[in-house]
This record gives sequence, C-alpha cells and structure tokens, in this order.
Amino acid sequence: QFPDTADTWFHDFNDWSNLVLSYAYSLEYRHSFRAAFDISDPLESIVDTVNTHDYTVNNNKHTVSLTFNNRFKGSDAILRARAGLTSVGLNRDESFPEEDGYDRRFPSVFASLSCGTESIVNKWKAVWSTSCITPSLTEVRPRMDNRNLLSVSVGNPNLIQSRVHEFTFTYSSPIGGRGEENSGNPRCEEP
Repeated sequence: QFPDTADTWFHDFNDWSNLVLSYAYSLEYRHSFRAAFDISDPLESIVDTVNTHDYTVNNNKHTVSLTFNNRFKGSDAILRARAGLTSVGLNRDESFPEEDGYDRRFPSVFASLSCGTESIVNKWKAVWSTSCITPSLTEVRPRMDNRNLLSVSVGNPNLIQSRVHEFTFTYSSPIGGRGEENSGNPRCEEP
C-alpha cells in the first residue's frame, strides 16, 4: 500500500464565498504468492491448483473535484455545490495457475448540493448527492473462484457501476436545556 496523494487550490472571492479545486490519487499495489500441494499420495505430491496462486494487484484511483462554498452575507445560511470526476483502475496480473490478467477502468461523475444554517439555535442542513459504486476486482474478473466448494463464484466482465442518489436532512435544536436532533436519509440505487 502506498500513501495517498492530494493537492488543493483555494480561491477566495470575498469573505463569505470561495472556490476549491482538489485532486487526489491513491494506489494499491500488492503481490501475493501461495503454494499448496496435494500430499494424499505419499509417493507423488502434486501442485494443488485450487489453493496455489501467484498474482500482482495494481489498483489506482484519480479524483478531481470543484467545490463552491457560499455563506450568505448577514445570515447563518450556507450553500455548497460540488462536482467532480473519478476514475478507478482495476488491474491484476496472474502468473499461476494461469498466465492471464485483468485491466479495466471505471470513470464516473459525482455531484452534491447542500444548504443549511450554522446557527446555534435551530440548526438544519439538507444535502443531495449522487455518486457511483465501482465493482470490486473479484466481481468483474471472468475467472472461477472455487476455493470454497460450497460457494463457487465467477465474476461478470460486463458488470457496470451502480449510481447512488442520497438525500439527507438534519435538524437540531436545544429544547429545554437539552439538545434534540432529527434526521432522515433516503437512498436510491440504480443499476
């Protein structure tokens, strides 16, 4: 695992609004090797191809986003709009039991819009967001996983990302010296 990299650029329009451009990069690199042998016959041990593997995973993710923040002058109201692009690369090179690999990139767009108040009394916030859920490497790799014979699975190379829409509303108010908070979070996922 390598450290993530991120960079951010700010531009203040005035005391109550700004624009933020950010970029983030993450990389997952790992190598896995395991050798297993079938020794049921004491005279001849053979390689157990189900439990032996040798592969390298090299996954990466790039994210670019632009965020506009605005605090309305003379009030506690806040507006934030964010949009961006994400690109996730899934890569796996196998040396054993078969020499093959898998390399696929999943680009996606995400956005969010939030508004609310930052008042000490009667604080509320409403947020709408949309994003994609990228399938994992084992979900898209067209290879049978039979390590557990009670649960054999095969990845679907035609699998696409799922889009998620979320709306969150939160309200809090100090009533009678104690705080009270109510929130709701409906979520919709589309294939």
